[in-house]
Amino acid sequence: MEAISPTQWWLIAGIALLILEIFTPAFFAAALSLGCFITALFTFFGVSFEVSWLIFSACSILGIVYIRPLAKKLYKGKAIKTNADAMIGRLAIAETDLTNSRSDGYVKLDGVSWKAILAENSDPVFKGDQVKVVSYESIVLKVKKV
Repeated sequence: MEAISPTQWWLIAGIALLILEIFTPAFFAAALSLGCFITALFTFFGVSFEVSWLIFSACSILGIVYIRPLAKKLYKGKAIKTNADAMIGRLAIAETDLTNSRSDGYVKLDGVSWKAILAENSDPVFKGDQVKVVSYESIVLKVKKV
């Protein structure tokens, strides 16, 4: 039975780290995997054991420092708005008049009544007008006339 060569060990380690990356999408294992593949290339041409570990270390550090931030930026998914943040930009219907930013009123959004105030520099809103949610403070929505 033939022994596994150092090149094959580095390739197996690289593949294992790529598989690990599937389960931990932080691009850390992928950077180490890149180091393994580059080291496998060098060991194929006969570099020593000690030099192969230096190559692996250097390539992995460079991958973590330079490639990982770039990859995270490229593959950053769109943030999903949840809870109150999901209401910003949505349209609602005024249930009461809102004449200035100090007076409270109510708007209906998705069939639910919410306490609301006018956003700064917004035109007065009257019952039945369509408004847009621009922000919120606690459970009070800040709206402006559409």
